[in-house]
Amino acid sequence: MEADRRDLWADDRLAFFTDVLTLEDDRSYGASLDPWQVEDFRLLDERLHCWWERPRGHSKTGDAGAAALHHLLTVPSARVYVAAADRDQAALTYDSLREFVQRSPLLRQTFALGKWRVDVASIGSVLEVLAADSAGSWGKRPTLVIIDELSRWRGSDAEELLYSLHSSLGKRAGARMLVCTTAGNDTDSLAWQFRAAIMDDPAWAFSRRPQCASWISPEFLAEQKRTLPDIVYRQVHANEWTEGGIDPFVTPERWDNCATFIPTLDVTPDASLVLGLDIGLRHDYTALVAVSRDPERPADSVVVRETRLWQPPAGGCRLCGGARDPALAAAGRGRG
Repeated sequence: MEADRRDLWADDRLAFFTDVLTLEDDRSYGASLDPWQVEDFRLLDERLHCWWERPRGHSKTGDAGAAALHHLLTVPSARVYVAAADRDQAALTYDSLREFVQRSPLLRQTFALGKWRVDVASIGSVLEVLAADSAGSWGKRPTLVIIDELSRWRGSDAEELLYSLHSSLGKRAGARMLVCTTAGNDTDSLAWQFRAAIMDDPAWAFSRRPQCASWISPEFLAEQKRTLPDIVYRQVHANEWTEGGIDPFVTPERWDNCATFIPTLDVTPDASLVLGLDIGLRHDYTALVAVSRDPERPADSVVVRETRLWQPPAGGCRLCGGARDPALAAAGRGRG
């Protein structure tokens, strides 16, 4: 590929998208972008790092893949790392990259596709897809890191992957990071903490989008709103951070019928207790609630018989599968 074409595209990302990349129906990818997508791409030129927070179906993986291919082709000796929570999500990310390449005669003859890797031998550039359940990421020297669906990252492996890649950006001058995610359902999560840290940081551009994609029909959204739990709809389609991820089993109306508290476990044989247990291993409390039918109104009311709370120790519960103590792990204890 001629150097002057790469220089042109280096100065004009949208020209590369328009000239080279196509969608599944053969339309030009660049010519088909919504205005809000163009705005998000321009943010990549305004700050060193960028956060894209979008509803589900708003081309996060596709747009991030396009940005990665542009960087890979226009930055000599580029090292691009696309990181996902697990291999399943990593496969989706890599499929988006591969499809762009396979639909472009120019990219097919320029890029070599491996299982989890893309090479541009002519300028020594490499892209690798990583996952938190794969080998470690320490020692990488990226020029671009793309973090996919950060709100779905859980556990110590995911945390290590994020911070190892983030801290590696100082190894190469001008190294950049792009985070693409939908809102999550846990404001104590890794994604929420990282989001809070970068939101007002001068090195970061922050973009949060409501429902705005031209290709998502009002009829589809209406059906989703009718059939999904409200808290799920708000998270995935309205892009609102929520707590819990699903509608609570006990609604406020049902709780109103549980207002009576009878602090005794003495029940008749035909008034069995029902126990509800919510286990928190690291941040949340573990809660146990015992209820039974109200002896005075057994047909329509429930009474709370007992409640208990347990707070997990600092660093997480080592007896419930989250052990960080090597001795406990080696001994095979802490299961159950």
